[in-house]
Amino acid sequence: MSYLYVILACLPILTSGQFDMQAVAASLFAKIDANNDGNIERPELSVYFAGFDTNHDGLVSRHEYSVRVTDTYGHDPQLNHLLHGVFDVLDVNSDHHLDDTDHDKNFASEDTDGNHLVSLAEYTRFFVAITSGVIAG
Repeated sequence: MSYLYVILACLPILTSGQFDMQAVAASLFAKIDANNDGNIERPELSVYFAGFDTNHDGLVSRHEYSVRVTDTYGHDPQLNHLLHGVFDVLDVNSDHHLDDTDHDKNFASEDTDGNHLVSLAEYTRFFVAITSGVIAG
């Protein structure tokens, strides 16, 4: 699973305004850490994104992203606005697609100690920063 899935999974909680960001981040981290070794490795991020890529071109388009979000959460304008904001943050190169370049840069941003693993603390800092920016912006 990837961090995007985890972010998407928690967004209904985030939009309600009633949440503990630390607890949400910990729950999401556990979902991303598919092998349960206490760290997120870069390949774990790719696994989930493959599920968004319905045409199997190696890119997650805004349309594929939107369809997946709507299928998962229904049509909620506030939630959709927030989800598109998260998409825009994760789309580091602003090409309207999520791809390995974006995932690599996001992973590098999460991996603040440069050990090629993302710990819970690192993930929590990243998660709080991007969701706070989207909610505030």
